[in-house]
Amino acid sequence: MTSWSSPRCENEVTLMKHFLSFFLLLTSLATGADAPNVIFILTDDQRDNSFSAMGHPWIKTPHVDELLSRGTRFQNAYIAEPTCKPSRAAIYLGCHERVNRQGFSSKGTMNAAQWADSFPALLQKAGYYTGFVGKWHISNAKGLALDELFDVVDGHIGHGPFFFSQDDRSELTTNRHHTNNALRFFDAVPEGTPFMLSLCYATPHGSKISKTHNVLEEPAHRSPKLKGHPIYGSQYRHLTFPIPIDQAPKTWFSAA
Repeated sequence: MTSWSSPRCENEVTLMKHFLSFFLLLTSLATGADAPNVIFILTDDQRDNSFSAMGHPWIKTPHVDELLSRGTRFQNAYIAEPTCKPSRAAIYLGCHERVNRQGFSSKGTMNAAQWADSFPALLQKAGYYTGFVGKWHISNAKGLALDELFDVVDGHIGHGPFFFSQDDRSELTTNRHHTNNALRFFDAVPEGTPFMLSLCYATPHGSKISKTHNVLEEPAHRSPKLKGHPIYGSQYRHLTFPIPIDQAPKTWFSAA
């Protein structure tokens, strides 16, 4: 966790204040007829420059690029602990790990009082219909179930599987599964009610077709389930990636 003696401390506090002011504004607007809808999309452990609009030389992200072209990019912002659990807790609860105690070296759990000050809880209190879809990676205190934090929940604790079974016995990749559930949430929003959806993907952190932290013996495009897939089946397969110097010798790199 970044110390408060950091030279960037003042910028961190200022940024937090801006976020807090933004959500207080939303809650004040919620009482009127023009309350804005909020869709919060989180990708897991993704660098800010891993989008084509941010200068990456070969990654293709046309949909995010379109959002950036019509929105605002915080070019001077940074995160104190850029890993999945601490960053998620900081975003939802509005405080850093040394306060929320959500980290891999911290043993804290989120209690009801902390959640009451989170932006989804504040918006729900202001009359918003709230939903959560995807990966939840905050340690809740005993008795504080994920299903009770939002009006609609269709998520999983931790990374979750790469393939999700559907009612018709077919399987979808994690991204498509969560996207479909997000679309179902929109259909369920009561007419005339403002909504807030948290759509939290497990990728690119959990993008392996086996368990995230297991060694992958062969690349994803060799899986029969992904044959012909526009992303996992063929995207970037023509490129050669240098093997990082700290990479274990037996990985999907050597199997490609």
